[in-house]
Amino acid sequence: MAGLGRLLLTVALVALGCGQISQPQGIERGGWVWPTPAPLPDGATAVPLDVAPMPAVVGPGVEYAACPMALLVPMTIHHVPGDAAAPIHYRTVGGGEEIHVRWQFGFTARLAPELEIVAPDGRVVAREGRPVEGLGGGSTGNDDTFTVCIGDYVPRRLDR
Repeated sequence: MAGLGRLLLTVALVALGCGQISQPQGIERGGWVWPTPAPLPDGATAVPLDVAPMPAVVGPGVEYAACPMALLVPMTIHHVPGDAAAPIHYRTVGGGEEIHVRWQFGFTARLAPELEIVAPDGRVVAREGRPVEGLGGGSTGNDDTFTVCIGDYVPRRLDR
């Protein structure tokens, strides 16, 4: 019976070790981790995307895991291959007004074969020609650019 008890204890300890959640990969800076972009799948082509930069210096006591709480109007995305300055255009649904959108650090865009905007974990959050709704964020600068912020992809503190 002692052998069975040791075996069960060993199995339990191994299961506990396997059950621990490893910290997601990312770019570490100043005790915080920013998510890295999802890999580009075979056959897809990367498209330049306006992405908020990771801060060059991480200040003590600054909270990076928060999002502005505005709601972005429903929009569609469109790829313009010959427009090097802005290969992705955003238009409001209904009115067709052009808007300026910036994405969180770690987001990417690709042609696969249609335009897709992809979160760091590989989830497609926008597809060309389909209305995109329910994105939050806000204007974080002095311009009219709306920075999308999805809580699942904000930087996280390192456990020390």
